[in-house]
Amino acid sequence: MCTKLVNASLKRQGMSDIRESFNNEIGTDFRGEIMYGEMLSGHTSIAVGGPADMYVLPYDAVSLKTCLMFANDRGLAVLVLGGGTNVIVDDNGYRGMVISLKHFNMIKTTDDPDERVDLFVETGVPLQRLINYCVERGYAGIEGLTGIPGTVGGAIIGNSGSFGQEIRDVVESIVVINLSGMIKRLERDEFSFGYRRSSVEQGLIILSANMRFKKSE
Repeated sequence: MCTKLVNASLKRQGMSDIRESFNNEIGTDFRGEIMYGEMLSGHTSIAVGGPADMYVLPYDAVSLKTCLMFANDRGLAVLVLGGGTNVIVDDNGYRGMVISLKHFNMIKTTDDPDERVDLFVETGVPLQRLINYCVERGYAGIEGLTGIPGTVGGAIIGNSGSFGQEIRDVVESIVVINLSGMIKRLERDEFSFGYRRSSVEQGLIILSANMRFKKSE
């Protein structure tokens, strides 16, 4: 298990100016929640971490793209939080924009032939919720991952696995966005998995995954 240490940036941005710019320039284009000085200890599994200059929770991909482009234009550091597991945030907080993807929480059936089922799963879905969803419907493939904390996005990045199963067993494709706001789809042959890792490059944020499960007999 890998734990990421997040240090406060060395220089605080002029956040009063940033706040005014955000509200004036993109307020109408942003659907979601935004907080200033939010304590990150309330958003990490080990309950540590100081205040974030900006803590945003976009409701959709367009709003996320708007946030990323705003941060990129102003040179703001960006930290993306999924479930807040395996991450330690400095008590001094985070100088920049912290983005939570907790509202990216949809699970939807996209294809349902006789022997398998394809699901569209957003990155912020808790992994255990997806496991429960599949077990209740008789979809096999990741039940061995029960008890692993975090979100689907984090599970893909780290190729979560247990009891002979790994998340890579069911991932068919993913949709990602980079820090400049460009969205693209990656098919399964465009990225790879290893032991507790994937080749999804740093700077790409997973938005959703298409997954394929077998139906239990």
